[in-house]
Amino acid sequence: MKREPCWPLLLIPIAGLVILVVWWRRQRAEQRRAPGAVVEFTVPIDDVEAELPLHATKNAEGPGTAPGAAPPAQACPEDLTKIEGIGPKIRQVLAKAGIVTFAHLAAAEVQELQRTLDQAGIRLAYPDTWPEQGALAAKGDWAGLKALQEQLHRGRRV
Repeated sequence: MKREPCWPLLLIPIAGLVILVVWWRRQRAEQRRAPGAVVEFTVPIDDVEAELPLHATKNAEGPGTAPGAAPPAQACPEDLTKIEGIGPKIRQVLAKAGIVTFAHLAAAEVQELQRTLDQAGIRLAYPDTWPEQGALAAKGDWAGLKALQEQLHRGRRV
């Protein structure tokens, strides 16, 4: 009695795994290729306010505000993942530190950003150019931001 080899049966799950990996990599590549694409991002304002420090909440009086004057309008959170080197996890860390808009990011010091990342346990992020990118995005200079990002890799100049 001759026995059939069983190795052809192993090809079926291996082929399925290869197809799954190829599909997953294409999905990731499409997400990376479209940095200017509109991304639906909804954060309930109350949740962000609860995580922000006192100086970043809507009831805090900013510098130069007259006592008794109406509090400044709250800044709506912006999609900071448009900045090269910032992903969803880092966006959450920055929101907890009170940085929710491009203007906040532009005003932040690189050392302060690095300290915030270190405290959150994020080691492979380089905030060297984030304030510069944030300033361009805050001004609405998307062409300038794209030109700068073409010179960057993971937020650093190459």
